[in-house]
Amino acid sequence: MHFLKHLWVVLVALIITQAHAQTDIIPGQSNAPFEHFGQNYIDANVGLALLDGEFPFPGVSFLFGRRSFRSESTFLDAELGLAFPSIATAKLGVGHYNPASGRSVAAGIRPWPAHVYFQFGREDNRCGEDVKPRVARRLKRRGKDASDILCGESILSIEASAWLLQSLLEGRDEYGRLLSGYGDTYEMSMWSTLMVTWSHRWYLH
Repeated sequence: MHFLKHLWVVLVALIITQAHAQTDIIPGQSNAPFEHFGQNYIDANVGLALLDGEFPFPGVSFLFGRRSFRSESTFLDAELGLAFPSIATAKLGVGHYNPASGRSVAAGIRPWPAHVYFQFGREDNRCGEDVKPRVARRLKRRGKDASDILCGESILSIEASAWLLQSLLEGRDEYGRLLSGYGDTYEMSMWSTLMVTWSHRWYLH
């Protein structure tokens, strides 16, 4: 289906629109504008992809990313890096972060190999030592201190491929084959149906 070739472009536009649509007001301080901020990070991943819906295949990746907060709880997340077996990979999504619990949820796209993902994150430690003066000033303006600095996060990501989405939309014949054949999404997804990854992030400050 031709529209699937442009699905990722549409989803990227929706993600960016959603991120910019969020309020920039700190809850409980109606007259205080929220100061946008970002967190750079290094992300190491391991995972399994289900090829052709039958064969699990391992993979690893190492990415650099940035999480940009548009409000106290809403962020835009983007990362790019090296991977095996796809050589390169990237992710772009929007998410919600709960400061009280340290947990986050996000959804978005992986342009290559082409997948839609949902991810769930949990803080696993904090680092409040050796905080730079400019970071301390920024924290103070936001009503926080060094103990609020996120140092690491564990993330579970569950992904469905573009090929699987095409299969669900178009259906299959009595032999289980796609009605339109494999098509472009088969290669775009690198023959994957589903993918599950676990990653650890180290936030830089």
